[in-house]
Amino acid sequence: MPTLDRLLEWKVVNANSSLLCGSSEETVDHLFFKCTTSNQVWQKVLQFLHFSRPAARFADELQWMIKSSKRGSGRHKLLLMFFSECIYSMWLNRNDKLYNNHCKGVDVLFKETLFRVVDRAPADLSDFLNELSCT
Repeated sequence: MPTLDRLLEWKVVNANSSLLCGSSEETVDHLFFKCTTSNQVWQKVLQFLHFSRPAARFADELQWMIKSSKRGSGRHKLLLMFFSECIYSMWLNRNDKLYNNHCKGVDVLFKETLFRVVDRAPADLSDFLNELSCT
């Protein structure tokens, strides 16, 4: 994935500080889970799904997704959907900042992610999403 740290290595850009927060190098770990914005979105997702854990490195979160994929519960299926949608949302947000100098806030990103999951969820998971929304 062409994050700024890799683009710097390839000599495509001159700097690699995070476009979203400016506080660290833009690496895969930082962009998707350590940046303040992405971390807060991910924490909102975990809270919504009733998981309580801090965000880890990208590879560790991916391992957790692989383990979760082996569980058949609605909550774990939704976790996988949210994971992919969060990655997609953060990448779009980062590119919007890079190309248009526009960046969405945490609440907007979470709502957009939730909307995409709800829109793509099969009927059995839609019922589970409704239950989560009411708690």
